Amino acid sequence: MSFYLRQLPNGDWVKLARRLTFSLDFDRTFTADPTLWRTFIDSAHAAGHRVVMITRRPDTAADRNEIESHTVNAGIDRIIFAGDQQKADAAKAAGLAVDIWIDDYPAGIPAA
Repeated sequence: MSFYLRQLPNGDWVKLARRLTFSLDFDRTFTADPTLWRTFIDSAHAAGHRVVMITRRPDTAADRNEIESHTVNAGIDRIIFAGDQQKADAAKAAGLAVDIWIDDYPAGIPAA
């Protein structure tokens, strides 16, 4: 198992088992309470984790602009547009291993 070090606000260092990658859905998840999710993203980053957004929307200019306009300064590390793919398949195709999925529609996640 790999480990990484994280510095606490008081200057101490702690050894953590691993960094987690959270996938946060956009429609009806992030949009349900953006303030809550911005706080979550800040907390995840403070703990050394990363938060990506994987949506089943297609990668069109209109969808990209809409999502980016709502998530600007939210701290999302990466946005993946899965389109018709299952989200797990889109993540794998993008070289991303998601540890924890946060989604209002879990049926859109399973790997093939």
